[in-house]
Amino acid sequence: MKDEENTDHHNHHSKDRDQNVTPPIVSGTGEIDSEACMHCFLAPCITSETPHWLGNAPVKPHDRNSALRKKKYKAFWNLLDRKGAWVIPRYLEKKARVLDVESHEDLYVLTQREIMPDCILTLVRTLYPNPAGRPYMGHMWQ
Repeated sequence: MKDEENTDHHNHHSKDRDQNVTPPIVSGTGEIDSEACMHCFLAPCITSETPHWLGNAPVKPHDRNSALRKKKYKAFWNLLDRKGAWVIPRYLEKKARVLDVESHEDLYVLTQREIMPDCILTLVRTLYPNPAGRPYMGHMWQ
């Protein structure tokens, strides 16, 4: 796959962020919580506590950091899965909107993937940055 940070489990779509912002949903019960993150829909935000596997100090910008980011995204995918984030109604609505807006050649594969929240993308890219002048590849839904 040409996108450096895609995995079979997650993707991200920038067009969808911050559009139609409504109070985030905290759980699969549909409870609305104004304290929940507007990106991952969890309260507290999934990035509010730093997991030991993430590290806590930024590394030097390097081309190899993309491989490190991919591992961190996979770990966050599992953490989000364990917290039930992929079945939160607001997340499912977001994913449905993205699938409705985008035309994809292989829709089956995309429905098996999840949209990595911006809060995670921002944190991981801050800790494992690209060198100056090298843009992030983006995700299939960007």
